[in-house]
Amino acid sequence: MKITTVWGIGPLWGALAFGYGAVTTVTSFSSSILRIPDSIALPLLVLGITMLAIGIPFYVLSAKAIFRGFAEGRLLTEGVYAACRHPVYGSWIVFIIPGIELILRSWLGLTTVVFAYLLLRFLVRSEEDYLLERFGDGYRQYRARTPFVLPYGIFARPKK
Repeated sequence: MKITTVWGIGPLWGALAFGYGAVTTVTSFSSSILRIPDSIALPLLVLGITMLAIGIPFYVLSAKAIFRGFAEGRLLTEGVYAACRHPVYGSWIVFIIPGIELILRSWLGLTTVVFAYLLLRFLVRSEEDYLLERFGDGYRQYRARTPFVLPYGIFARPKK
């Protein structure tokens, strides 16, 4: 897949991940085994809401930054892009999808996180190839020091 727009693999990745998530979530309503029990629903509801409260702003900041950076033709390495290389996808995988599934009380729906992550690993190669072609060593260095989608890079100490 050749990257020609700011959307990259996003539409394909989103459609496949959303489709999988919809099927697993709907399926989970057919059996109590696939649902989070009432006894732990409240703490997981609070956790789900908290995850969405973090994930949605993280997504918005990431999307705004990538639209701006793509239009300017520059490699983003600061802000949310210092936390992880793919914060738009990471916001969904780490925060938004799990938050939604916890709120909906779907154990099976939580497998969407694994599916979305594995799918991203496969599809994102074209985006990373594009970035290597476009930014060369600058992207190689950024990729070497910045996590894939887990936003723990924000805690990393700058190298001297």
